[in-house]
Amino acid sequence: MDVFRQPGAGLTLAPAAAWWFAAVIGGVVWGAARPGPWLLLAAAGALAVGAVEAGRALVVLTGRRRAADDWLRSATGDFVQPRYAWRAQQLRAACERLLLAKTLRLIVRRADERPLGGFGVPRLTAVSENREALQLLASTLERVDQPVTPAGMLRVIDLITNGAGPLWNGPKSKALEETISSILAVLRLRPDDPHEHVHAA
Repeated sequence: MDVFRQPGAGLTLAPAAAWWFAAVIGGVVWGAARPGPWLLLAAAGALAVGAVEAGRALVVLTGRRRAADDWLRSATGDFVQPRYAWRAQQLRAACERLLLAKTLRLIVRRADERPLGGFGVPRLTAVSENREALQLLASTLERVDQPVTPAGMLRVIDLITNGAGPLWNGPKSKALEETISSILAVLRLRPDDPHEHVHAA
């Protein structure tokens, strides 16, 4: 998971790992020597505490990534605060760009298919009517030699994952057209962008 690939993740997860290590050692010793149920209970307790610590670490790491995404989503140009550079690097990675592009092309392909039965299957009318714009967006992502902004990448992710957004709502064709246009405007990094080092309020 991307949430674990951030600075300080190992340190945040260290308490959980320590408790799990203690549980494993206790279990091994109990299995070899069978000193009594107390050691097995202690190992089970360490395992439970480790699970609690792991949940706490996940909350902390998720919060850090959310904070990074919130800042990057409102940024313009290529400027990134050093403390969020790790997240910007993740978002601009070639594998992330190609995965999003593939997802967009699959959605366009699905919109062109005639569903069997049709009952309960949402018609992607807005996608069909904005096929060329979505393909342009996918092509922009696929040109990994061309730089993109983290803010634009986050907008692409929002477009795909927001089930209430215009991508998944047939009647919202015009809204989808405007959304794609705004995403492309933010996604593409222009060398002469006067806002390259500006953070939006």
